Parts: sequence; C-alpha cells; structure tokens
Amino acid sequence: MSNSSLSLINTVALTENLLSINAAIVQSYTSAKRQLQDGATLIKEEFLEIYDKAGTYFNKMALPVNNFLKDLTQMDAEFQYELQKEIKPVNTQTCSSNIVPIEQALAGFMEENY
Repeated sequence: MSNSSLSLINTVALTENLLSINAAIVQSYTSAKRQLQDGATLIKEEFLEIYDKAGTYFNKMALPVNNFLKDLTQMDAEFQYELQKEIKPVNTQTCSSNIVPIEQALAGFMEENY
C-alpha cells in the first residue's frame, strides 16, 4: 500500500475514533446530569418532608400553650394603657415613706404574668 492510502485510512479511523469518543463523553455527561438532577430532587423532597414533619410536631407542642396566651395586640394595648394611666398621688400625711396604701394598690389595675 502507498503512503497516501495509509494516511487516508488513519484519517478515517481517527475521525471515527473521535466521533465515538465524543458520543461516549456526551452520553456520560447526560447520564451524570440526569443522576445529579434526580439526586437534587430527592434531597429537596427529603427537606420538604422534614420541614412538614417539624411543623406538625411544633404545632402539636405549641398550640396547647398558645390557647392560654393573650393576643399580642391585647397585651400591647394593656401596656400602653398602663403607661398613659395617671397614677394618683400618694397621700404623704398618712404615709411617711414611698409605700402605697393597700386600698390604693387594690383599687388599681392588677398586673398579669405573660
């Protein structure tokens, strides 16, 4: 065989090898991409399931407590009322110190524990 026919055969073989290598790389990339997407979807579903389960457990634990708590707006209104309320001056003749008489203390608005 002549050099030109060998060169042509090598060029054809090289082109075929490059095409098969290229196809193998594309197939490998596609497979890896699909597995990565499937894995990301699986992880996302697991996190959503954990989040839902945690929310359910939190609601089971917190709802009974929340039924006994006041509304935040009601608490804020009571705090504002106490801040704006005018406190009656203490009668200094009956009390020699800063102690409030029991009648005046009981007549006032009682504080609640929050």
